[in-house]
Amino acid sequence: MDITQGYAVALGGVLATLALASLLPTKSLSSFSYLPPIARPPLRRAVRYLIYPYVLRRHQFLGPWTWADVMVQLVYITGNAFCVGFRSSFAEAGLRSGSLSLINLIPLYLGPHLGFLADLLGLSLSTFRRVHRSAGLLSSCLVLFHALAVINRFTLGDRRHISAVVASILITIWFPLTYYRPHRLLGVS
Repeated sequence: MDITQGYAVALGGVLATLALASLLPTKSLSSFSYLPPIARPPLRRAVRYLIYPYVLRRHQFLGPWTWADVMVQLVYITGNAFCVGFRSSFAEAGLRSGSLSLINLIPLYLGPHLGFLADLLGLSLSTFRRVHRSAGLLSSCLVLFHALAVINRFTLGDRRHISAVVASILITIWFPLTYYRPHRLLGVS
């Protein structure tokens, strides 16, 4: 089994676990009553130090990050970087990054609306928006690496290659406009 297939299975497992955990009663999740009594105080202490203090306070483009947010993002980015570089040459890593980009886009298109998916997974809407933003940003970075790694094999005489170049140019133009809110850039309110 390829490492990208293993990553897809792991991502599906995380989503399935979140969906199944949302079916549990919320009272038992908030009070840790499903854990043995000896494990509750250390877990409460860990949650208190990971979730409440901010590493980065609210900012215009970045906004409040706790230690738990930073750790989740680092695990997510490190997992993708490991999958791209695991036993592969530069060309193989470029092809693998294209596959990983598509796998990371799956949670973005699972449902008709962000609120529906947030309810299905048992997350708050702001948390799911953060997940959505992270997956989109990482997918864009993986596509960019994929395009840079595969560009040395392009010949513009082939129609498929021309459409790939046009698509990558459009993505390059589209990404900053969607990320930095185009109404602010254009001065429209």
